[in-house]
This record gives sequence, structure tokens and C-alpha cells, in this order.
Amino acid sequence: MLTMNYQTDENVVKSVLEGVFTDAKVKMLLDQYLALFEWEYINATHRQYVELFITGLFSNLERKSIEPIALTLKGPGSVRGFQNFFSRSTFNTGDFLGKYQSLVDEHLSGGEGMISVDETDFVKKGDCSPGVSRQYCGRLGKRENCQAGVFLAYANKKGHALYDCQLYIPKKWYTSEYEDKYSKAKIPENLPFKTKNEIAIELLDKVLSSKSLEIKWVGCDASFGSDHGLLESLPDTVYYFAGVRKNEKIFRSMPEMIPSERAGQGGKRRVHPSFPPIYVEEIANDDSIPWERVFLADSAKGPIHADTKCVRCVSYKTSFSGKSGRTKLTVPDKEIWLYIRKHEDGAIKYFVSNAPADISRSELDQACVMRWPIEQCFKECKGRLGMADYETHTYCAWERHMLFVMMAHFFTVMLQISLKKSDAA
Repeated sequence: MLTMNYQTDENVVKSVLEGVFTDAKVKMLLDQYLALFEWEYINATHRQYVELFITGLFSNLERKSIEPIALTLKGPGSVRGFQNFFSRSTFNTGDFLGKYQSLVDEHLSGGEGMISVDETDFVKKGDCSPGVSRQYCGRLGKRENCQAGVFLAYANKKGHALYDCQLYIPKKWYTSEYEDKYSKAKIPENLPFKTKNEIAIELLDKVLSSKSLEIKWVGCDASFGSDHGLLESLPDTVYYFAGVRKNEKIFRSMPEMIPSERAGQGGKRRVHPSFPPIYVEEIANDDSIPWERVFLADSAKGPIHADTKCVRCVSYKTSFSGKSGRTKLTVPDKEIWLYIRKHEDGAIKYFVSNAPADISRSELDQACVMRWPIEQCFKECKGRLGMADYETHTYCAWERHMLFVMMAHFFTVMLQISLKKSDAA
């Protein structure tokens, strides 16, 4: 365990986050932190590259990619060696990720924790980087040439950290047209095509089945939460708090299933709900259900309040009937919570949760707050630690860059945890 053997202060944390590495205390702590990974290295050369690169991520360089970090910290002759380390070395990324995750487990795990899944995009030029494609880029809000990664983050009252990730490889990369690029990008030959949601399901299943973290909640935005298959894949031991789109359907209460007046083919009568579902947007527009002003969290700018609606309702599932099995029916499924939040700019966000009927409103408000940290992780990692600055063209180099960024970010998290403990002492 990393021990902070002096009184951590605001200036130490600030110097790390702003890339000022003149403080001897900071250098000592970073050395301590990186030493926790010493048993995972294959050789001293790998250790040197990792430690120099992570140090470079904390620098004030304009771009924190291999070449500027190598030139600044080791000199002109080191660039090729750094590039080979990222793209061709035998460095075991999986073992390092496991060690990193064990540190997150040790220092952050807590009973009210949430594991969140989200994607983030990286705008790139050219067409050789693994998985690069002209696709929708969430950061820009339009189609752009970019790569997309699916990430997990863990959060609770102690802090937040990225936990796992996988690069999304679009389906066209599996065609004969991309065969040469696929090979040059060193994408694993046994890596099957998976949608972003399928990647998310696998990453979530991996962490939930390992039981290494105490997880009460699973959070996601509407691109994942509107996928009923993803929500149904989650074990009953966790509650989800999932974003959905405004046209998500719900039943206001549990309808009866009644037979149709006319029999269909084969003399059978279809059953259907006694009343139709509605869109969640209709609840937001329903003046008979008032908005409630609630406190969500404290921030550097003061307390955060929001107008919300929270109602108990029934989710739906799709059923097929008829001789051909093609007749699509929307039928009731389970009781859920619908949580609607209106932002200061008037934007409205919708969430559903399988939390029990007797859960307190304050717990649902807290679950809403715990969705924010994964976005905060992206902001911190892209804004301060060079997450999007990489210029690598191989699959393993992308994985290594993301791992080292996550490691660097968690060092700042550990400093902040220590600061909280110092303030409480």
C-alpha cells in the first residue's frame, strides 16, 4: 500500500494536476506509487519506459504523445525505442491492468459504489490507426474521422477512477478491403466483431462476476441504457441507473393482458395490454406531475440543485406472435423508477432504475450524481494527462497508452484521498 508519510496539502495536489513537478514531495510520492508495479515488469528497460512516460504525462508539454515525451525526458535517440516499446515489446499489458485494478479495489471500493460504462471518442487524421473510421463523434456531435473506446469507471464517496476499457473496431475493418490495415494495426486475429454495447456487456460482466469491487449500482447513458438486452444482462445483485431517450416507452401502471375480440390464424386470440404505453417525454410534459426541486451535490461553485420528477412505473418488453412470429407487441415487464432531471439550460434527461419501490428518494438522487464521475474522468484525462494525444497505429499501443493514462490519473486520486484524510485528522 502507498503510504503518504507527510501531511498532504492543497499545493501538492495542485502541482500534480497542473503539471508542475518541481516539488520534491511530489516526485517522491510518484516514485513510491510507481514502485507498486515493480513486480509486473519483465525487465528494467520496460520499467524505465513506463516510468518516464507517466512522468511525461504530468509535464506541461503541449502534446503528451511518445515523441515529445521521449525528446524532452530522454533525448533524440530515444524516440524509436519508445515507439518499439509501445508497438512491439513483450510488455504484459494485462498483468499491469490487473495490478492497477487491484489498487483501485484496495483504495476505492465501498458499499455504495457505482460502476459506470460510457464511450469516448478520439478524433484522428488518416486511416491507419486501428478502428479509425468516419463515425458519429459524441464530443463533436457529428460524424468525424475518429476512434471510439468503451470505458468503465468506478465511483463512490471516496473518489473516482477509470477501471477498464476496450477499443471499438467497426465492422468494415473485418472486410477484405481492410485486411492489410487490420494486419498492420496488429489487431488480434481472434478478436471478433462486437458492437459497443456488446463490449460494454462483456466489460461489465467481467467486473461484476469478479466481485473484486463493492458495487451497488451500474450507471450508463442513453446509448447503453436504451438497450434492454444490456440491462437484462445485469445480475439481480445490482441496481441500474440508466439513461434512456425521450421516446422510451413505459406503462404508468401494470395493465391487464386481455384477449383480442377477433381470433387470429389458427383460432387463437392475441392478448394485449388493457391500455397502451406512453413515451417518457409525456411524463416530463404532464403538469399534473409537479417538478420537485432537490439538492444533488456540493461543488466548487456551491450547492447543485435540480428540478426533477420521480415516478414508479412499468417497463416494457417486445413480444412476437402470429403464425410467422413477426407480429410485434409491446407488453409490460417489471416495475421500475423513472427519474427525470431538468438542467439549468432547459435540457431534460431521462433515467430508469430497477431499484426497489421502498428505496429512498435521496438514494436515487445520489445515484444520479454518481453518473457524473466517468465524464469527469474523461475531462481530467483528456485535459491534463494527454489521453487523446497519442499518435500510435497499433492495437496494443492504444491499450498501453490508455493504461498509463489511467495509472497517472489514479495517482492524483490517491493524493486527493490522502488530502481528505489529512483534513479529517
